[in-house]
Amino acid sequence: MKNKNQGKNMMMGITFGIIFGSALGVSRGNMGLWVGLGLSLGITLGSLADYWSEKNK
Repeated sequence: MKNKNQGKNMMMGITFGIIFGSALGVSRGNMGLWVGLGLSLGITLGSLADYWSEKNK
């Protein structure tokens, strides 16, 4: 990693995915499916945000 801020959005995306997926899993059942979906969405958005912030410096 080049600096401290790199990967920050990825960590926020992972945290968001766990919280979002857990909430949906509790309300709709099938926790593993929703946590996995939330994590994949959060990781995708976090990596895209990291990519754009590095590109637009």
